[in-house]
Amino acid sequence: MPTISAEVFALLNALFYSVADVSLRGALRFASPATCMAGMRLSQFLFYAVLVLVIQGVPSPPAAGVAWFVVAGLVSPALFNMLYIIGMNRIGIARASPIKGASPLFGTAAAVLMLGERPLPIHLLGILFVAAGIAAISLEPPTTAERSWRRRDALFPIAAACCSGVGAVLFKFGLAVYPAPLAGATLASLSAAVATWAAILAVGRFQPRQLRTKAGPLVLLAGSIGGTGMFFHLAALQVGAVSVVLPLVQISPLLTVGIAFFFLHGLERVTLRIVLGALLTVAGGVLVTAFHG
Repeated sequence: MPTISAEVFALLNALFYSVADVSLRGALRFASPATCMAGMRLSQFLFYAVLVLVIQGVPSPPAAGVAWFVVAGLVSPALFNMLYIIGMNRIGIARASPIKGASPLFGTAAAVLMLGERPLPIHLLGILFVAAGIAAISLEPPTTAERSWRRRDALFPIAAACCSGVGAVLFKFGLAVYPAPLAGATLASLSAAVATWAAILAVGRFQPRQLRTKAGPLVLLAGSIGGTGMFFHLAALQVGAVSVVLPLVQISPLLTVGIAFFFLHGLERVTLRIVLGALLTVAGGVLVTAFHG
């Protein structure tokens, strides 16, 4: 299969992630963050379960592989989604998505600490770009027409980006023990669904009636489209180099901002500062990832 296939898969991955994010933002108009989280996690696990059974059959991973994938699932997508959805609900997807694009920075830091990888000088420039992009987005105050938010609310997507980066390293440990990405993603999705539902039911925040509104189809769409995006991500990594795939995936925040501008125009305000911040953050993420040594 030619190298161009990896690029196409990676671009599809970025596009599907963006559509999933925008669908989830739309669902938040009709349902609480907790209800959206619960619905998305369940729909995505069911998507993976059907996919792995059709393509691979019942997997038989070793205990060590199960442990790594379960822990990875608790960090990302479970904790990642919780923080990201809260951040999206508070500061909007046009701000939260570009900030989430800082995940390669945290992934590189985790790789240095946990895998002993050595950063290159180009990473410093990438880190500066990411920091400048986050500052540009988070320091812009809301207008009187927007829902009021505090600058510290930007910490939620920043923490989500951290979880995404650390989760990628944990997932790499799991793949070293059990090199079956689809089965590993299914195990991670299962642990994420169990943890998310347990937390939401424990605090009594799940409101099933909200899923009977327009939120239900949007949450289902976000879960299935997000799951499809992950499938494209795994397909890209199977046929292409990581240095080719990950920089292309990092354009997802730019696509999200563009889609939000056209389809969430009455809900999201996309300013020049947000666009410039997104460009800086994505560029920094690409520098950190593409030149990872």
